[in-house]
Amino acid sequence: MEKPNQNSSPFIHLKCAQVVLVGLGLLSGFIYFFNFRLQRFFTQFAAISKTGIHFYVFIFLILSVLYLISIYLLFKHRSLWVHSKSMLFVILILAVIFRACLLPTDPAVLSKDMYRYIWDGRVQQNGINPYQHPPDADELRELRDNKIYPSLNRKSYPTLYPAGAQIFFRLFHMIVGESVTGYKSLMTLFDVLTLFVLLALLRVYGFGDTRVLIYAWNPLVIFEIAYSGHLEGLTVFWMVLALYLNATHKPMLAIASLAI
Repeated sequence: MEKPNQNSSPFIHLKCAQVVLVGLGLLSGFIYFFNFRLQRFFTQFAAISKTGIHFYVFIFLILSVLYLISIYLLFKHRSLWVHSKSMLFVILILAVIFRACLLPTDPAVLSKDMYRYIWDGRVQQNGINPYQHPPDADELRELRDNKIYPSLNRKSYPTLYPAGAQIFFRLFHMIVGESVTGYKSLMTLFDVLTLFVLLALLRVYGFGDTRVLIYAWNPLVIFEIAYSGHLEGLTVFWMVLALYLNATHKPMLAIASLAI
């Protein structure tokens, strides 16, 4: 009678874990794709508040549970797939898909900060210092429109964003104009670049590539940057790049990256 292959057990466990992890990723992708369009469905069958911010908390909790289970599986089987190129590919592809699903959405449900970024870029493109006048100042009357200006918060205050951010606001305005989706796409591009810098940083310190999932699938990161278009897309990238440059013994470049 043929004896069972004792080495097959870890392989089977790994394959099962991979299937479950991919399933969790696909389910998360489904939620990211439909995002707030799921609100009407859930409010019909559950006692969920109909306000956007409350529904966000609801789907964020679901995504967080899926995310935490994914991390559990990642660390439970880390000795088996620590250098799995196929699993790394799946993690990165799904991370990009999660973000892409949120790009066409209107960020105003959660935050209107991005409209101020676009406004600051517009002001600079017209040769005006954004620190000089608040949006409701008479000097900026000709720059007001029916799309960006009504969505601004704190219209009576000059911009509070630092000079480094203002440089990118102007650059983004030069590239995509005042397209909300275009602006979020550029911010998300920096976030995707962060994934690859993190991957390089993990390798410098000898950690498994698949640990990049901890950042790549984090719902807070995804919503804050890909949905709301927040400035963290830039700041996290330059911070992580500074850490990588420092770890690879390039202190002056690291300082420059952190200063940005």
